[in-house]
Amino acid sequence: MINLSDIYSFSPLWGEWYIKDLIGEGSFSSVYRIEKKEYGSTYVSAVKHISVPEKNLTHEKLIEDGVVSDMYALPAFYDNVRDQLINEIKFCYALRGHTNIVSYEDHCIIPKKDGLGYDIFIRMELLTALPKYMRTHQMTESDVIQLGIDICSALEVLCARNMLHRDIKPANIFVTDMGIYKLGDFGESKVLSNAPTCVTVRGTYAYMPPEISRSDTANITADIYSLGLVMYRLLNGNRPPFIPPASTSISAQMQETANTRRFKGEPLPVPSNCKNSGLAGIILKACEFFPQNRWQSPESMKEQLTALKKAIKTNGSANSAPAYTAPNNMEMQMPAYVNAQQNMYYSMQQAAAMYYSIRQPMSMYAAAQNMPIPQNVQPSPEPDRNPHLKNDPAAAGQSDGFASKILGKDQLISAGEAHVVGIMPDSSVAAKGLNMHGQCKVSEWKEIISVSAGRSHTIGLRENGIVAAQGWNEYGQCNTLLWKDIAAVSAGSYHTVGLKKDGTVIAAGLNKNGQCNVSDWNNIVRISAGRHFTVGVKSDGTVVSTDGTDLTGWKNIAAVSAGKDFIIGLKNDGTVVSTSDADLSGWNRIIAVSAGGEHIIGLKADGTVVAAGDDKYSQCDVSGWKDIAAVSAGEKFTVGLKKDGTVVAAGLNSRGQCDVSGWKLKTP
Repeated sequence: MINLSDIYSFSPLWGEWYIKDLIGEGSFSSVYRIEKKEYGSTYVSAVKHISVPEKNLTHEKLIEDGVVSDMYALPAFYDNVRDQLINEIKFCYALRGHTNIVSYEDHCIIPKKDGLGYDIFIRMELLTALPKYMRTHQMTESDVIQLGIDICSALEVLCARNMLHRDIKPANIFVTDMGIYKLGDFGESKVLSNAPTCVTVRGTYAYMPPEISRSDTANITADIYSLGLVMYRLLNGNRPPFIPPASTSISAQMQETANTRRFKGEPLPVPSNCKNSGLAGIILKACEFFPQNRWQSPESMKEQLTALKKAIKTNGSANSAPAYTAPNNMEMQMPAYVNAQQNMYYSMQQAAAMYYSIRQPMSMYAAAQNMPIPQNVQPSPEPDRNPHLKNDPAAAGQSDGFASKILGKDQLISAGEAHVVGIMPDSSVAAKGLNMHGQCKVSEWKEIISVSAGRSHTIGLRENGIVAAQGWNEYGQCNTLLWKDIAAVSAGSYHTVGLKKDGTVIAAGLNKNGQCNVSDWNNIVRISAGRHFTVGVKSDGTVVSTDGTDLTGWKNIAAVSAGKDFIIGLKNDGTVVSTSDADLSGWNRIIAVSAGGEHIIGLKADGTVVAAGDDKYSQCDVSGWKDIAAVSAGEKFTVGLKKDGTVVAAGLNSRGQCDVSGWKLKTP
């Protein structure tokens, strides 16, 4: 962020406000106390400053990293980021003047001196954030009730304007010196269109309702759920449901397990410090798994809280002992990957994910799947890797027995649109190529048995059936944290699919063309995600696809690969079929296939490689390759893993995706 000496150069803002000191700093913005003096009186306010670009990033760095093509493209890029930030200002402006919403007062947008980028200032009332407030104030049950009433009042305003906040958490709740609670930070908010529902994944994972975590439709009850979780944690020692008492430190694994139980719908226990059964009931109803079982409006929840407050005042039955006292740093009990999400602004993430170096370790959102409430939560026995393998034509060696040589499901190397990933001998992962969205930031992955490179994201399958994801997550394509018992993975352009060990399939990401409509698939043994569709091989050797292509004539299929707009199928006898117009009539004794943007690659049993289709960038120049153990076709390039672990590549190398000559990977 910009330092104090630099920020003072903007004073006075609006001709009369002087910046005094820093009072808060997030990932992409800083908040300062400002004041003005007039006729002997001093007035104070707060201003949020956002620099576009962030100070430690130069124009040259953006060009070097491929965010923009050249200097001429920079103005349009910065204008796009500016426009995204203006959306937040519009929300603040529309909601100004309400008692329980942080008051917007003014804003200004100042072009940088060199004409490239902006300094954006948003002035608002000076308040105390709830985490800071609790360092010196004890939150009683009565305080939590009042917080619930006040934030419900704020949600009433949003509901009347058909809006969702989508990021209700302690850091976005503020307190006035009169003890009034206010809702702020509308960077994640969304105006709902024709119907009062929303399907995008936004917000903070620790307070996210189940339906948003799995990309289902959501309405005002999503905000009610998040408010309920805030109240729950205030009465549970600042700990989420299913986490042990405060005497135990919280590990990342404990947090992940707790969220898994919550997102699966396991009933929440009563908050440990909540003694009033009426308050506990209100909170637990707000946190119901199914939206239809929650309070259906902020008015209904507020009404119950108000009645409880009145009854406590009349009967004197409130628990006067403090329910929770925050430590000096309230956030310290949260695992690092939750803290990393606390101050993200989606408005900047959408337009400048690489430029702000946004990280998403552990894929902070949940999987896009329907998860019913279990009646009795018991650990399930670990199933076989895939019980349908015994019926897999590739494994059974049907026909002339040739299919027994066909490679297994684990991908040791995978080419995406402009990057390539491979598994090292120690089961870590290497990556080369375009890294605009962090899709190559996979060096810390361990125990990986299969990888898949998408358009701008990377998927890895661990030995324990858990899926890792990294990169662009605009459509939720990296929402794989809660996936388990996975046998194979495949990354498409904007979506990800996983083959479960029971032969069913799960998907996350953009579903515009139905590419994620795989919930009714079963007996699947192979999967592949293309640009806008998904294809799977069933245990009987037939093929299913989400793109509506008639594949009823395809029989005895052992493996498939989905390309940009076509499908290639490897038959059990080593021949190949395809929906493309490429001439594959001479292809035989093939043991692996891969479909790229507009070209097809086949690996022969003798370790040589054949190719067909577009060869504009020499991506089909593979005739001299020998001793190849695995192949993968990217958008405009091809990579081959040799039997000695070295890698060869051909095709477009504009992003360094073919710079793999020094690699030494694991071999089949």
